[in-house]
Amino acid sequence: MPLLVGADIRFSGSSEINIELSPETPEPGQEISLSANTHKFDIDRSMIVWKHDDVEIARGYGKKSVQVRVEHDLTNVSAIVTKPDGTEITRSVNILPRYVAMIWEADTYTPPFYRGKALPSTGADMQIGTIVSGAKNDKQNNFLFYWYENITNQLVSESGYGKSAFSYSHNLLNERETFDVNIVTSSGITIGKKRLRFGISDFAQLLFFEENKNGRTLYQRELGVFPKILAGDETVSIEGHPLAMTASDKNNFDDIFLQWMTSGNEIFAVDPETHYNKIFIVGDGSGGIAQLDVIAEGINRTFQETSASFDVYLRTEN
Repeated sequence: MPLLVGADIRFSGSSEINIELSPETPEPGQEISLSANTHKFDIDRSMIVWKHDDVEIARGYGKKSVQVRVEHDLTNVSAIVTKPDGTEITRSVNILPRYVAMIWEADTYTPPFYRGKALPSTGADMQIGTIVSGAKNDKQNNFLFYWYENITNQLVSESGYGKSAFSYSHNLLNERETFDVNIVTSSGITIGKKRLRFGISDFAQLLFFEENKNGRTLYQRELGVFPKILAGDETVSIEGHPLAMTASDKNNFDDIFLQWMTSGNEIFAVDPETHYNKIFIVGDGSGGIAQLDVIAEGINRTFQETSASFDVYLRTEN
């Protein structure tokens, strides 16, 4: 999603006149105003011819401003000025709009084959970055990225040449986070600037999957959506996986503890040392519904906790 837009703007020609743009960093397809001004001669008594991509769009004495629509590729606008003494000067501006997409993702655990963005929970680690359209990676290394947190706090160590991304840990005291980025070229031309503001909602949740008799976990059938039905004295192995919780290893969650309970009684995991996310349930043929309650808690993260419940249907023996 393009959250930040900007433009590469370059001026050329006579320095006797200036051309100002409004807005200063136009978007592709946006209509802008261009104004010519000078203190070196009487521009109101000068003939001004405006050209847009070499096509004349306006002329007149003292015609100091025009409006043009910025294209998605390079746009050139020139002001050809004949001064009161008869001499002719030209001032031109090239406008190359750029999309700058600001992207973010939490560095949190997601189950295998999970499709979607990794979302944050309280205290989560996150990655924030930008992508400048039309600029290859080696070109972006020549851009200066200035990052700010909560408007006034410049992130000095995260700012600099080629620093288009950085990592941070959510401050537990902040319900909302604000980040600003200002991107400029080595010659000082501003490509774009924008503010990203978002609240840290607690997206943490638990998902449950069955492991079949062949030892294959059925990640395509989450038990909250596809309830498990146990026939007679059938035994089922169930895995619990946290979602959107920060673990020391993004592909593992050894430091997230799962506690399993049913009817207020704790169910011990298959192997508390290595498989605390897995339990066995054995049907007894009596029928009914077994509700399982599970609590997940981050061992090394304050306030990282979530809980969930799901049902297993017990079928009577025929």
